[in-house]
Amino acid sequence: MKKVFIVAVVFAFFGCKEVIINEVAQKLKVDKVLYEFEEPVVTENLVMTTKEDLLGYWVGDFKSDLTVEEERELADSEDYYEYNYNKQISISIDKIKDTLVDGHSIVSGNIRPFQGSLFEDEKGFYFKVSEPGDDKYDGKFEFSILKNDSIINGKWQANEVLRIDRRSLKLYKKVFEYSADNELSNEFVDWDKSKKVKYKEVDNENEYEWEDEEYFTTTEAVLKVNASKDKITKEFAENLSKADIFILRNSIYARHGYSFKNRQLRRYFENYNWYMPVFTDVKKSFTKIELANIDMLLLYEENAEEYYDRFGR
Repeated sequence: MKKVFIVAVVFAFFGCKEVIINEVAQKLKVDKVLYEFEEPVVTENLVMTTKEDLLGYWVGDFKSDLTVEEERELADSEDYYEYNYNKQISISIDKIKDTLVDGHSIVSGNIRPFQGSLFEDEKGFYFKVSEPGDDKYDGKFEFSILKNDSIINGKWQANEVLRIDRRSLKLYKKVFEYSADNELSNEFVDWDKSKKVKYKEVDNENEYEWEDEEYFTTTEAVLKVNASKDKITKEFAENLSKADIFILRNSIYARHGYSFKNRQLRRYFENYNWYMPVFTDVKKSFTKIELANIDMLLLYEENAEEYYDRFGR
C-alpha cells in the first residue's frame, strides 16, 4: 500500500508540473515544444574511463529546478513574458590536474569561467565547481559523469536571488563541427513583436469585419535558400520580409556555434539538434560566400517590410 501511495504522489507532482508548463505556454501564446529541446547529436559513442576523456564540450538542457509552488507564482507574475523553464547550456571541461578542474560555461550568450574540484571512484567522476562571482548570474555547479553512460547529470545554484536561481543539468558529450549543410526547417515567430490588425471581407453582399493579432514571422522564402551555401541575389533579397532576412543572416552565425543573447533567436535555433552554442565571436570563421550574403542581406534588412501575418493572409 505504501508503494502505491508513493507512486501516486510522484505522478501527481509531475502531472502538476505539466499543467503549469501548459499554462505558461498558453500565456506566452507559444507551443509547449519551445521548452523541450532535442537532445544534441553525439558525434561518438564515448565511454568515460579516464580524466582525459572528460575534457571538451558537453551540451544539453539547463532546466528550472524550482518547486511547483515557485513555478506557479513566477508564471502568475507581471513579468511572465521573461519566464523560461528551459535553456540550453554548453559546459567545457578545459583542464584537469590531479583533483583540480578548470572550465567554462556558455549560456544565453555569456561565457563564464569556473574552477573547482574533482572526485573519482569506481562508478564515475564527481565535480564541484564555482563561477567567479563577479556577475549576478554566476553560481555553483555540482555534477557527475558515470563511467557507463557518459552523461552529465547535476545541479546549478545561483549566488544571488534570481527569478530562477536553481537549475538541473543533463548534458551530452559533443564535438563542435561547422557544417554549411545544416538546414532550416521551421518558421520563426518573435512573440514579442505583434500588432492588432483589422480585416474586412465581402461575401454575397454581406460584409464581415474582424480583428486579429499578427506577429513578426518568416515566410516560406526563408526555407528556399541556405545562406551558408547559396549565393543570395539582389532579386531574391529585395523580396524578402524583414524576418526572413533576420533569420537567414543569423542562421550563418548559428552554424558557426554562436551563442545568442537574443531570447527569441536562442529559442528558435536551440530547437535544431545541429545547433551547438559554444562561441560569442564567430566573425573570423565566416566563409567568402557567407560574408557576401551577410552584406547583401544587410542592404535590405532596414527597409524590408515587417511581415506580421503568420497565417499567410
